[in-house]
Amino acid sequence: MVEDPMSSTPEKSVEPAIELRETVNDGQQTVSSKPFWQNPLFIGSYLAMSLGVTGYYTGFAMPSNTLSIINADIGPSADITWVSTCFTLTAAISSTIVGRLSDIFGRRYFFVAGSMLALIGSIVASTSKTVNQLIGATALIGLGSGTQSSYVYVIAEIVPYKHRALMIGLINILTVPASAFGPLVARAFILHTSATWRWNYYFAIILNGCSTILWFTCYFPPRFETLHRNRSRWQQLLKVDFIGMLLFSGGMLLFLLGISWGGNQYAWNSAHVIATIVVGAVMLIAFILFEIYSGIDEPFIPLSSFKNIQFDVIVLLSVVGGMVYYSSAVIYPTLIQIFYTTDIFRVGVLTCAPTAGTCFGLFAGGLVCEKIGHLKIQYIFSACALTAFTAGLAAANASNQDLATAFGVLGGFFVGYLELLTESTSTIVLSDQMLLGSSIGVLNTLRTASGTIATTIYVSILTNTVSAKMTSVFVPAVVRAGLPTNMVERFVAAFTSGSETAIASVPGVTPELLRTATTAYQACYSAGFRKVFLTSIAFGGCAIVASLLYRDIKPEVMERGVVVHLQRPNREETVVVQGAPDKEE
Repeated sequence: MVEDPMSSTPEKSVEPAIELRETVNDGQQTVSSKPFWQNPLFIGSYLAMSLGVTGYYTGFAMPSNTLSIINADIGPSADITWVSTCFTLTAAISSTIVGRLSDIFGRRYFFVAGSMLALIGSIVASTSKTVNQLIGATALIGLGSGTQSSYVYVIAEIVPYKHRALMIGLINILTVPASAFGPLVARAFILHTSATWRWNYYFAIILNGCSTILWFTCYFPPRFETLHRNRSRWQQLLKVDFIGMLLFSGGMLLFLLGISWGGNQYAWNSAHVIATIVVGAVMLIAFILFEIYSGIDEPFIPLSSFKNIQFDVIVLLSVVGGMVYYSSAVIYPTLIQIFYTTDIFRVGVLTCAPTAGTCFGLFAGGLVCEKIGHLKIQYIFSACALTAFTAGLAAANASNQDLATAFGVLGGFFVGYLELLTESTSTIVLSDQMLLGSSIGVLNTLRTASGTIATTIYVSILTNTVSAKMTSVFVPAVVRAGLPTNMVERFVAAFTSGSETAIASVPGVTPELLRTATTAYQACYSAGFRKVFLTSIAFGGCAIVASLLYRDIKPEVMERGVVVHLQRPNREETVVVQGAPDKEE
């Protein structure tokens, strides 16, 4: 029986583990005694992960900040939003698929192939001549991101329990150019290189290329033969839950597609939106019922992980904490352009507030969370702080840029700190460490799905509020300032387009009218921003409640060693269940 990491009743621990034993000349076996960080294969694998995560930000997050500029170059096309949508859809399903299949068949070639997919997608994206080509390339990048975003459970396997938080935090500091300052770097490419936005993908090619080489040359986790001694690959393939995989992937794709379409490409009451959401939801319900009642030997998502209440609490914290974050991640760039500047470079600088805060929160959490201890208190404090600082952005207006920047950084910092706590503890509370990929893969998918839902909620609130305020605040203000009533519709269209030429062509426009219009326009958006950030309190409240349900991990659990030792395939690998005889299938 595997010990519950939170249980107060001591039990004999039988911890599943894989040790890689080297056969020496005299035929004797020795288990490597070197610290994990002295193993060259660990160093190479760790660099592969850090470069892959940086490639993830470079191939998606950075271009997403400049989609309007990209659209002006290779478009214009109304489908440009599909670049973001396509990535979200493919990334959501690939995380769970990669996690589950790599648990079964071994991780090495899944991570090599995923990195290669991201590399190919980046090459295609860098040469795209049309928006449709860029969408197709982003689909490949999204599929590859299923491995790039899965670094958490790879680190968890090859690092002792007590060092997991530190190593997860350190990997994020290596991504700073793309994760923390991605908006700034993306705009610098546009302003200071001849290839402009394509340099995002050139950079991703370099990162993904190096990552692929390192995965191939350094990452040697247990092979299939070690995981399944008396079963062939074909026999194992026949046991894969393809029905569950189809129901889950198809249901998640359709559900998220409908959510993404709603209020954007189609109205919420349109057949496109309703049909995709309903069919997707039905498929997901069918998936859950199939996994529970089919009696299949190896379900696509082992539900045993979700019978662990502690893991469920961490999943809830990760999901709702991320939903709070999306209020600033999605809305903050618009806030900058409405209140403070439209200069492309300054927008990039100011937009870095929440992203830099998140990156450094992850890093700081990795450095200190284990030393501080009392993780429950850290969870509660982080959840309260991120909720308070994000909600504080409701006070932002055109005259308090410093306050907006400070709250953006602090809110992002505690989002990052909370994310570090969930990423590290989610791997520790799992009783079966051989299901890390499946469990954390589902967590990643749920976090992506919740981000899509949160984005839709926040954008809908902002759009609807601004639209209502334009009628009740903006139009009366410009009419009082002297705009002829028969010019209102034309002026509103010209002003919201941002085109100085279009505005100047409207009869009756004066400098005083423009100042009044600008103030009224900012007031409309101020009401929208306020409602968005106050709405985030609801999700923050859920995170606070979840943090109160968390139970601290027992100190002795943190003294456990690594689950997997990395060694080259010319050395014998042995599956060992600690405290029990070697297990045969």
